[in-house]
Amino acid sequence: MNEALRKKYIPMTETIYYTLLSVMSPRHGYAIIQYVNGLTRGRILLGTGTLYTMVGRLVADGVIEVVSDESKKAYRITDAGLWLLQEETRRLALQLEDGWTVLKEGEVVKRPNLEDRGGYIGSRGKAVRFLHIAPDLPPAAAVHPGATLRRMAASKLRGTAAQEAEGGKGIGNK
Repeated sequence: MNEALRKKYIPMTETIYYTLLSVMSPRHGYAIIQYVNGLTRGRILLGTGTLYTMVGRLVADGVIEVVSDESKKAYRITDAGLWLLQEETRRLALQLEDGWTVLKEGEVVKRPNLEDRGGYIGSRGKAVRFLHIAPDLPPAAAVHPGATLRRMAASKLRGTAAQEAEGGKGIGNK
């Protein structure tokens, strides 16, 4: 695709990444703010000034486009924007895989979680404390970082590997 766009947008800021995710379907400004807030569970709160400055630049660069809505301007991702979003998602997946690989070598794998659900997983036959990064995704995301997000999201399993191994109790769970 366009090398100039790649250089400008990759690596991508979180606000741009989540904004592009939000405009996979046409959305107006306030709907983008609400979508990002919901998707990130309140971790990213876009302000209107930040959003409209960013949206103006994304439109000017051809990453998103304005589409007519009855009373408000709505925005939708373009083919170039979709390509950038896919490239950034691939880059992030590789980065996470590298990170988990290195962290596993140190035996203790702490995984941050906004909801602070703790548990343990086995690593080379030992119990290792972790904080599951996304409670809606299965523990396989923690154990197998190379697994595809699509497969993990589709399964929507809950609980931890330790809870299953301990018959539902979990080791050290509160």
